Amino acid sequence: MAGVAVLERASLPFEIAPMRIERRLTGRAIDAWQARGGEAVTAFDASSVYIVDPAGRPMVLRAGAAVARMFGLRTGMTLDAPGLAAEARAACDLIALRPEPVCFETMTAAVGRGCVLVRAVALPLGRDVEQVQIVIGWREVLGRSATARLRRELGGALRLVTDLPATDPFL
Repeated sequence: MAGVAVLERASLPFEIAPMRIERRLTGRAIDAWQARGGEAVTAFDASSVYIVDPAGRPMVLRAGAAVARMFGLRTGMTLDAPGLAAEARAACDLIALRPEPVCFETMTAAVGRGCVLVRAVALPLGRDVEQVQIVIGWREVLGRSATARLRRELGGALRLVTDLPATDPFL
C-alpha cells in the first residue's frame, strides 16, 4: 500500500501488546472457552444462560442471577418467546449445524426497563454439544422520546441557574 509504513514487531525498540486484545465480555468468554478446551466457562456464570437440547427444543437449564433479573429468563423456560429468547434459539440452531461460537447482537426490552442493547456469544459445550452456554453483556440505551424528554429536563434545569448563558447545552 502506497504511503503506509509497515512496522515489523522485531524491529521495534520496545515491547508491544499482542495484536488481538478483546476487552468485551463476549471476547473474553471466547478466549476462556478456547483455553478450557470447549468446556463451560464458570467465571461468567452470573452473565450466562445454560441451554439444554440446543438441536431440538432448546430450554433454559439455568440462568445467572444478573441475566435472570434483567431479562426474566428462568429454569425450564423454552426459547419460544420473541426478543432475546428468539436470538438465543437462532444461535442454538446455528451451533447444531456447526459447533463453534456464535456471536450475536440485538436490541430488546428488559424487565421493567427501557430498551437494552445485548451483545452475546453462544458457546457449544461437550463433544456432542448437549448444552450451550450463552454469555450475555448489555447496555441500557435511551429511545428517541426518552432522549427528547431528558434534553427538555436538563435544558430547563440549566435555565434556572442565573449565571449560565441560556443556550442549548447539547449544541
